[in-house]
Amino acid sequence: NPVKWAAEVLDWHCWDPEGTTWARKDPEEHQAIMAVDPDRRSKSHRPYQHAMLACTSTRKVFRCGRQIGKTAVLGVAMLFHMFTNSDFKIVLITPYQSQIELIFKNLEDLIRNSPYLGNSIKRSVKAPNYQLELHNGSLIKGFTAGTKSGGGAGAARGSSANMLVFDEADYLDKADMDAALSIITNFPNASVWMSSTPSGKREKYFETCLSPGWKEFYYPSYVNPNWTEQLDRDFRTILTEIGYKHEVLADFGEQEEGVFQVPHVEAAQVEYNYADMKPQSTWHY
Repeated sequence: NPVKWAAEVLDWHCWDPEGTTWARKDPEEHQAIMAVDPDRRSKSHRPYQHAMLACTSTRKVFRCGRQIGKTAVLGVAMLFHMFTNSDFKIVLITPYQSQIELIFKNLEDLIRNSPYLGNSIKRSVKAPNYQLELHNGSLIKGFTAGTKSGGGAGAARGSSANMLVFDEADYLDKADMDAALSIITNFPNASVWMSSTPSGKREKYFETCLSPGWKEFYYPSYVNPNWTEQLDRDFRTILTEIGYKHEVLADFGEQEEGVFQVPHVEAAQVEYNYADMKPQSTWHY
């Protein structure tokens, strides 16, 4: 049970319907907010994170708005598998080097702040790629791939993995994702998790969300217990209409950049025979 394990071993919580965890961890904040808004949900109660972790599917895809804690779920899941299995290998792929750095820092913080796991790290390196190895032989490697990083999936291709994780998958290059998926060719029972906020592209991540072979979890930003009407108004003001659909509603919509938007292109498509096409006087060429 990864949820129970995270609560007891990492002191990381996503199930707090009575607010007891919130009151224990942040007593002053809890009392101050309860005095003003006694119906406020516990910030430690996020049932959607419980669902994402507890699901036993080996093919999961998370379509989520910003700031709901999807990357935290990936971190907890990876640590759960690493600590409850010996010699468990994980490959993590993101489009940004900064994302790799943040995830590995969070992993190390969770381990070192745990009263049970503090001395579990055998080796932690940053070059040539981020790696975190435990004394039980479990290992996680982090790679950047795609146009956003200026790199590629070549470095990851030669790796083996029991679990393959893509974070911000919709911002990864399709060819790099295909290359990275070849990692599990020799491990058909390996778990594959994808997570992202939609960008509007109709590529690998979009196809995965629609695939019947994957379990999709869809959560817009307002499922976050810290979400407020004021926050929603702020985002509507700051973001464009398309940006709000992507970042908050986690809706694919259309791509914000580019002249030809997906719905218009799809609406213009018709079946035709090239040999039958003739110039039209009313068309622009």
